[in-house]
Amino acid sequence: MHTPTPSDHAGADLRVGDVKISSQFVEALNSLNAPLPWETNDIRQVIDASGYLVCDVEGPNGQKIAEMIVVAVNTCGSFRATRRD
Repeated sequence: MHTPTPSDHAGADLRVGDVKISSQFVEALNSLNAPLPWETNDIRQVIDASGYLVCDVEGPNGQKIAEMIVVAVNTCGSFRATRRD
């Protein structure tokens, strides 16, 4: 039996189909004082909806990884990804 890997899903649409799971995820982050939606600043930091630092992402690709974390977490919380110009 084949076990899926992240590369098996590359390019797939990311969907959260279970509203209950999504609301539990949002509630869990709220209980940790890290409300959604999250965003990034331009110095590799993930910031919550209250404007507080969630984490710093180090390394040469830190900004890109921070942005990917934000998209993944916000999507799991049923927030639509937006594009910054």
